[in-house]
Amino acid sequence: MTMAMPLHRSPPRAAQAGAAVLEFAVLMAVLVTFMLLVAEYGRLMMQYQTLVKSARAAARYASTQPPGTNTLQAQCLAVTGSLAVSGTACATTTPLLTGLGTSNVALSTGTLDATTATVKVRVSGLVYVPAFTTLGLSITFEPIDAVMPQPK
Repeated sequence: MTMAMPLHRSPPRAAQAGAAVLEFAVLMAVLVTFMLLVAEYGRLMMQYQTLVKSARAAARYASTQPPGTNTLQAQCLAVTGSLAVSGTACATTTPLLTGLGTSNVALSTGTLDATTATVKVRVSGLVYVPAFTTLGLSITFEPIDAVMPQPK
């Protein structure tokens, strides 16, 4: 009695192992790229929240001051997180975010109604540069406004 030869031969184990390594490499490249994108998005959100928080802190401080006074201190608070001023510049030279300066922070006053004045802090023009700059991408944040009532 003779055995019939199978019509389909399975590839040798070495070829199957090579295919598994190739599949693993392709999948790993996709997963690493996804992880880096998630990390970059997290960094973007962290910088945005830092801008929002600094604008809020500056508006809160400016609302406690007489209108039109201590503008530089409020700008320094938004830029460096410190009220310290040296002459016409912030005493602390390290900004909260790279590229953030007093030129990015504007203060203005207004009125909400006949009895309530407001102070508005606007942080604008800050460019976010990704950690992986090989693509040459950058994003300019939209202006961030923080408005607080100011007692008269």
